[in-house]
Amino acid sequence: MFDFMNDRAPDEGFTVELDPALEADNALGADSAEAGERPAWLEAHMSGYQKQRQNVYDRTERLLAGGGPFSGGFDGHRWKETAKAEAGLVRAQAGVSRSRGDQLYWVQSLLRFDGAARSGYASKVDLVAGMMDVHRATAKNLVYLAARVDEGTVRDIRKGRLSYVRVLEETRLREAGATREQIQATRRLDLGRVKRFWQKLRKMTR
Repeated sequence: MFDFMNDRAPDEGFTVELDPALEADNALGADSAEAGERPAWLEAHMSGYQKQRQNVYDRTERLLAGGGPFSGGFDGHRWKETAKAEAGLVRAQAGVSRSRGDQLYWVQSLLRFDGAARSGYASKVDLVAGMMDVHRATAKNLVYLAARVDEGTVRDIRKGRLSYVRVLEETRLREAGATREQIQATRRLDLGRVKRFWQKLRKMTR
């Protein structure tokens, strides 16, 4: 069963971390939550990435609740099962992103203490690829990002506030010379188009 307001398992805690000073706002959002609306205090503290995920969960929740043009019959069943599959897919990918954040945390520790040399590997990428049993491209991305982002960014990825792959692509954009406005504009694009954009920028810079 899906927990649509939280894409972690119920015993893993809430995805959105609230400032303790805002806890009093919970009571203010209770009435709207009971009415089936997302509390204002929650909406205000969700990242764009979290809101995008939540939209999928909310849509699925509405369909499963019944009513509307898809409430019965085979068509209703098909729409509901499709919505559940969409929510499950989004939730699983969110878990992958958080796991990448965990890996970033440990890769940063390896880089900090020169783990490659101590373990006898020729390079940091070789170390990560060998220990994780992943393709070098995956290890290279982890090493690249671990060397360039701060602990706060890694923490946000681990908590589900940021998408690992978006942070990776935006880091490349910054290194290619993209402005903040250009980076914000790419958040409306799929990852393939973002990659082509930073590759074009990098060629222009060279």
